[in-house]
Amino acid sequence: MRQSDVSFLPIVVIGGEHMVRQELWYEIHSRYRLKESKKSIAR
Repeated sequence: MRQSDVSFLPIVVIGGEHMVRQELWYEIHSRYRLKESKKSIAR
């Protein structure tokens, strides 16, 4: 994966209890880009 293909959430956290951690966000979106189903990722 190229550096330009990766995007991250902002580091500033305001009321962060409902936000997804950056590592988890990256994992979810990486797997989705690899055509893994949403259902499979959610499991």
